[in-house]
Amino acid sequence: MVNPTATPWQWFLTIHEGFTELPLLAEAIRPESFTANEVPSGSAPPSFKASPDSREPSPSLILGRRRLTLGEVVEVERQPIPASPSSAPPQPRLVLRGDWSRVRGIGRGMRCGQLIVEGDAGAGVGADMSGGTLEVLGHAGSFAGAGMSGGTLRIHGNAGDDCAGAWPGADQGMSGGWVFVGGRVGARAGRLMRRGHLVIQGDADQALGWEMIAGSIVVLGRCGPLPGAGMKRGTLLLAQGTDQLPPTFTRVGPFWSPVLTILLRDLAQRGAFAGQPEGFADHLARRGWVRFNGDRLHHGLGELYLPHDPL
Repeated sequence: MVNPTATPWQWFLTIHEGFTELPLLAEAIRPESFTANEVPSGSAPPSFKASPDSREPSPSLILGRRRLTLGEVVEVERQPIPASPSSAPPQPRLVLRGDWSRVRGIGRGMRCGQLIVEGDAGAGVGADMSGGTLEVLGHAGSFAGAGMSGGTLRIHGNAGDDCAGAWPGADQGMSGGWVFVGGRVGARAGRLMRRGHLVIQGDADQALGWEMIAGSIVVLGRCGPLPGAGMKRGTLLLAQGTDQLPPTFTRVGPFWSPVLTILLRDLAQRGAFAGQPEGFADHLARRGWVRFNGDRLHHGLGELYLPHDPL
C-alpha cells in the first residue's frame, strides 16, 4: 500500500534507444513499486531498492535470463505532484516515454495509482490489474487487460488478440474493471470474461466473447464471425452487426430494454465513447435492436443485440 503521509511523486521513465528492439519483461513497473521511501533525496539513482516494509519486487526488467536494474534500461526522473484540494491520499504516477512496444507486462498486477504510456505498449499491458488507471496513448499488444479484476485500462489505439480475455490455460478471463479501446481489437477479445465491461470503438475480429461467462461488451464497429460462441451469460451489443452469427443463437425479435440505457449512460460517464458526439449514448440506446439468445449449447442465457436500423 502507498504511505498516505509520503510526498506524492510522479515518475518519468524514458527507455534507452538501444533497448527498444529487445523483448523485455517489465511486470515490476507499476505505480505501487515507486514510493518516496524507495528513493533517496536528490536525483534518481541507477537502481532502486524496495522499501523495508514493502513486499513489492524492485522495479526491474528481464532480458532472457538476465534481470536488469531499472537504470540500465531507462532514464528516470521524478517530480512532486502538485497539491490537490482533495482529501484522498496521494497516489504515485508513472509516465513511460519512448518506444515500449517490445516491452511485455507493463503494469501487470497494478493495484493503485496512474500509469501512462506515451506511445505503444507490448503484450500483457494492464494484465491482472485490480485497481488504478492505466492509459496507453498508442497501440497495445496481445493479452491487454487479460485476467484483470478491477481498475480502468484505456487504449487509444488498437489492441491485439485476447484483449480483456484469458491467459492460456486459465479458467476465466477479465473478472472486473473497465477496458476501453479507441481502435480495433484482434481475435478472442473478452474470452472467458466473467465480469466487467469492454468497449471497442473500432472493429472486432473473430470469436468476440468466446466462452463468455458474464459481463458486457459493446462494439461500435463491425464484428467478425462467431461472436459469443460458447457464451453462458453476459451481454454483447454490436452496433454495426457481425459477419456471421453462431448458428446456435435464437432470434427473440425486436427488443428495447431500459437496462441497456442505464449501461450505456454509465459507460458514457466513464469516457467510454470519447470522441463521439454529445448524447451518443442516448442515441445508441434509442436505436432499434434485435435480440438473440445463446449459446444454446450452453443453456442459452447470454444475450446478443444486433442493430435493427443503421447507426
